[in-house]
Amino acid sequence: MATPLWLTLANEGSGTTIADTSSGTPVNLAITAGGTGAWASQGSAGQGYGWTAATSTGRAAATASGTKIATALNGGKQVCIECAITLASGSITPGTAGICTFGPGLFIATDDMISLQWPSSGEADNSHLKVAAVLNGTDNNYSEFPTLSLGYQVIQLIVDTSQATAANRIQGYVNGFKAALTQNQAVPPQNSTFGSAATLETGTLSLFAQSITGYSYAFGALYSSASMLTGSDCLSHALRLFGTNDADPNAAGVALLAASTNGGTNDVSSSTADHSLSFTITIGSGANRKVGISVAYFGVTTGVTSITFNGSSTGVHLTAQQQATFTSLAGCDYYEILDANLPAAGTYTIAVTVDGALGVACGSPLYVEGVAQSYSTNTGLATGTGTSLTATLGSNAVAGSLLVGELLDVSFGDTPVSGSNQLRLVSQQTSSVIEQTVDGKYVPTAGANSMSWSGLTNTTGKIGIAVEVQLFPSNEALFFGSGTTS
Repeated sequence: MATPLWLTLANEGSGTTIADTSSGTPVNLAITAGGTGAWASQGSAGQGYGWTAATSTGRAAATASGTKIATALNGGKQVCIECAITLASGSITPGTAGICTFGPGLFIATDDMISLQWPSSGEADNSHLKVAAVLNGTDNNYSEFPTLSLGYQVIQLIVDTSQATAANRIQGYVNGFKAALTQNQAVPPQNSTFGSAATLETGTLSLFAQSITGYSYAFGALYSSASMLTGSDCLSHALRLFGTNDADPNAAGVALLAASTNGGTNDVSSSTADHSLSFTITIGSGANRKVGISVAYFGVTTGVTSITFNGSSTGVHLTAQQQATFTSLAGCDYYEILDANLPAAGTYTIAVTVDGALGVACGSPLYVEGVAQSYSTNTGLATGTGTSLTATLGSNAVAGSLLVGELLDVSFGDTPVSGSNQLRLVSQQTSSVIEQTVDGKYVPTAGANSMSWSGLTNTTGKIGIAVEVQLFPSNEALFFGSGTTS
C-alpha cells in the first residue's frame, strides 16, 4: 500500500496550503492560491476549496520533485485521480483549467502529464470533464466524460496503460458507476509510462490565464500502482465521500462493492408490469460477505410469495418490511443473505414472485464484504402521502456503517430528491404504476439515524425503509487534496 500524502487546504482562505506525508517527517509543499480561490463550506458533506468568480488566474500548484508523489508515479503505468466537486449553477467557464494535473508544470504538449480538466474555449460542450493523457511524448490522447449534472458529485479517473485492450486504458466513474467516455483521439500506447513529471496543480494550469469559475473542490487523491482503485472501490469511495469529504475514504469503514444501476454497467436490475421479475448481482470472493435485496411492489394480494438466489431460497432472510394500502396493497421488503449461504464468486440471478393478477414489482440488489455475519436489526419504517418521506431507525447508527434506504412511490413520473449525504444507487419504474428508489448513506461518525426523500407528488402513497448494515475495510492513497486542516 502507498503511504498517504495529503494536501490540506488552509482554513478561511488564509495561510499557506501544504501537502505533506501523513507519517514520518513531513515534506511541506508550498501551494499558492491565486484569483478568487477560497475556503468555503460544502454543506453537510464538509468543507472545500472553490473558484466562484472569473479571474485571470485561480491556481494551487506545487513542485513535487523528490516527494513521494513523484517517486510513486514517475516511470509508472497506472494512476488514478479521485475528486469530490460541486458544480455551481450555470456552466463552467471554459479554458485550460482542471481538477488535477500531474505534469511538467508548463503544459508543453510533448511533456508527460495526466490531467482531469475542463475543455478549452470554443469546444462544443464545456459542462463535462476532459481527460488529457500525454505519455511518452505522445500528444493529444484525449477522452471526455459525459455531461455532468449540477451539484455535488464524486469523479474517478483510472489510467492503466498495461491493458492490452485500448478501451480499457482510460476509464471514468461518476458517483461510483462507470461512465461512457468518448475517445476523441487515440488512447495512450500500451505500456507507456509517466516521465519525470514534477508539478502537481489544481485550477488554471501553469502558463495559462483563462478564467476559472463554477466549481468547488472538496477532496482529491492520487493513487499509484501500489494502491490502484478498482471499479468496486470507486463505488465504495463514492458512498463514503457523499457521507463526508473531510475524511480519508480508504480508512476502516464501509465497503459497498456492487449495486444495481438500472441498466448501467454494474449489476443490472429489471422490473416488469407482471407479478414476477428477475435480476442479477455479481459477488466476489472476499471474507464476511452479504447480499442485500430491496423489493417494492403494488397491486398484490399478500406480497412476495417467492424469492430465490441462484435458484435457492435457503438463507434468504426478510430483514424489514412495511406494507400499506393505497387503493391496493403496496409494500417494501428488504432481504439479506449471509456469507454461509452464498456461492463462490460469480454473477447470479435473483428471482422474485408477488401474488395477485395485478401485481407489479421492482427489485434491486447490493453486495458488501467485511460485514459482521448477522442479520441487521436496526431498521426504520415509514408510510405517507405528502411531498416528502423519512424512515427513521430505531437507534442511532454506529460509525463506519452503511444505511440502505428504499422508497416506493405510487406516483409514476415523480423525480425523488435524495436526502443529505445519500448516494443514489438505483431509480426504476414499472410500466406505469410504481417507482422504486434505493440510496446508500455512509455514517462517518455515530449519530445518523434516517433516510429521506423529497420532491414527491402530494396525496399519492409512499413507503420507506431504512436499514443499518455495519461494515469495515479498504486501501490507501497518495492524497493531493482534502477538506481538512492540520
